[in-house]
Amino acid sequence: MRLLAILLSLALALQGGAGVAVIGSLTTYGDVRLDSARAAQGSTVFDGQTISTSARGEALVALSDETRVSLGRGSRARLGAASVVLEQGAARFVTAGSSAAKLFARDLRLEPLSGPATLEASFKERGRVNVAVMAGGVRVTDPNGAALGTIHAGEALLFGLAAQEQAQEQQPRPRSGGEAPGTGAKTQPPPPPPGAKKPAATGGSRAPLYILIGAGAAGAGIAVALSQSRGS
Repeated sequence: MRLLAILLSLALALQGGAGVAVIGSLTTYGDVRLDSARAAQGSTVFDGQTISTSARGEALVALSDETRVSLGRGSRARLGAASVVLEQGAARFVTAGSSAAKLFARDLRLEPLSGPATLEASFKERGRVNVAVMAGGVRVTDPNGAALGTIHAGEALLFGLAAQEQAQEQQPRPRSGGEAPGTGAKTQPPPPPPGAKKPAATGGSRAPLYILIGAGAAGAGIAVALSQSRGS
């Protein structure tokens, strides 16, 4: 174990010496990995590293730009000086007015409107993404730059992959009132919640990769309450 600790220290020293920027520090609860190695309490986080938690782990990352990222159980995020990308599971982001890193849930950009913001993002079935805002406001855009919705404190929206949602809509479904599938009637998607924006044109004929499905869950159920309460 001592030899392993020495080797890890040397690797971190070499990484820092190679010009890789230090972007923050890590607080761990349970089983947490930094890249492929088990993370030590108080580990330094370098630009481009990936943090993952098991079903028994949680992590809190304090970035140098004052952004805080709490990862729930069974989650993974890629951290950089320019961007923070949630790739799996769920996370809570707390940003300061001076935060520089762009926030993403895979390809969806989560952009605070102005000033500090607190938001949660979590992945659901069929690649859906639930975004809930606790403080401030957040604009959500897809990879093509199309605006999908603006979320204010106390609100939540659910987004889905356009191709998957459209394929789901095309599947035959039982009709109400005894109407049989295949009669030509089309199932209409539910209307968007008040304040939701329609996807904007992005120039040309590029179809949106994500679409707004409707209202999301106000509480995403992220298991980071323990991390938050410990004042990390």
